[in-house]
Amino acid sequence: MTRQDISPPPAGVLCSVCWGLDKPFGSGPTPSVVTVVFSGIEMGDKWEPADGKPPSNQYQLAQTLPCTFTFSNADFDIELVYDSSSTTLTYDAPGFPIFNGQESGSCHLELENDLLFEDNHFFGGQAEIVL
Repeated sequence: MTRQDISPPPAGVLCSVCWGLDKPFGSGPTPSVVTVVFSGIEMGDKWEPADGKPPSNQYQLAQTLPCTFTFSNADFDIELVYDSSSTTLTYDAPGFPIFNGQESGSCHLELENDLLFEDNHFFGGQAEIVL
């Protein structure tokens, strides 16, 4: 089963890590979609012309499981996961990562890319999550 085969959670399902009474993102419902904006990603030492330009786009990620938002197509997968101990955002092309950010503590809206210039097709930059 691929990510796109997973049905979204039913309406009203909360990501109780970040949404709800006294939670960082408020007591409103968990959105079914969040926007992730990538900027500042650069070409690394493994970059090849076939890799294309560094992404600097925004993407709509759908909630596919409580606290998990994804976007997939034939060229790449993006996944945002809020859990009780961290926020993790990955952007992977076939065969190599483009963005890998993780912050300890839950419910972050900004992440830095942990990938370094050495041994990567892309590195650096940041991502902003817009609710």
